[in-house]
Amino acid sequence: MFILNLLRQRVFFRRGFTLVELLVVIGIIALLVGILLPTLNRARRAGQVVVCLSNIRQLSVAVQSYMTENKGSLPEAIYNNKTSLLSPKGTGQDAWRPFNHPRLGQTYTLPSIGEALRPYLGRSEKIWQCPTGDADNNAVDPYASAGANPMAGFASGDVWLPNYYYMVSKVYAGLASANPSVAATRVKPGFNAADWIVRNIAGLRAGKARSVSGQTSTQIVVFAEYKSTFHTQSSKDIYNLAAGERTKYLGNFAFLDGHAETRQYRDRDEYMAQLHDPIEQTWFGRDYGVTYPEQFNPANFYRAGGP
Repeated sequence: MFILNLLRQRVFFRRGFTLVELLVVIGIIALLVGILLPTLNRARRAGQVVVCLSNIRQLSVAVQSYMTENKGSLPEAIYNNKTSLLSPKGTGQDAWRPFNHPRLGQTYTLPSIGEALRPYLGRSEKIWQCPTGDADNNAVDPYASAGANPMAGFASGDVWLPNYYYMVSKVYAGLASANPSVAATRVKPGFNAADWIVRNIAGLRAGKARSVSGQTSTQIVVFAEYKSTFHTQSSKDIYNLAAGERTKYLGNFAFLDGHAETRQYRDRDEYMAQLHDPIEQTWFGRDYGVTYPEQFNPANFYRAGGP
């Protein structure tokens, strides 16, 4: 109202603004921007969370469609076609081709999860991109897509890395069990790559999937955001929090029963309890509970001293 009255007065007397008046107006505008900007940023971030949740919900629907056509089994696929050693790019050949891995022995090239779900999602890659993924200041691997056939190709230029993580770590399982030096770095109590080994869900029959602590289809995660900093206001990775340290973390997840939701976690331990509870299974004849006994020890699930 002050600014409007000032403008009316200047127009009526047809003379310019004084320096003091200009500075007052600029100061008021700066104050309003300072008040509104945090609100606008929060609204923008909330909108990004909603878009991200919509994406992951569509991925969940695609997985349910896949299971309907494959006797209730989850896709036998790997997370990406960039770093996964069993991927087409990693092996240099089409999916499902047998090859002799130097550590795993006779095994198969697995399709990327994007390729496995393509019949249900089409060729658009937008659904695999979190709105805040590439903008994350701490992102090591933002969304990547390159080459003639990113999701399925095996040429050196074919690269596909989504922002949503399909819960599969079969590469780690093979490496850790076949090579003692790698096992020493991969299999450790606590929340590191070893936890992902025993959380693998690829290829499992959904009706039989159950975690050690009793998580069922409503709690077992199929898709999660690749980095836990995507929707953390502090941009601090929840995996790097010190014991007892807290940060508000929002994460979007798709679950085995088909639903998807945004969950908020208060600290690292609450997040770990959701995402790193081991799932009983065998793979290529390996009983995970026998091969990785320390990972199935309740004292090591989430933090030293117990869950």
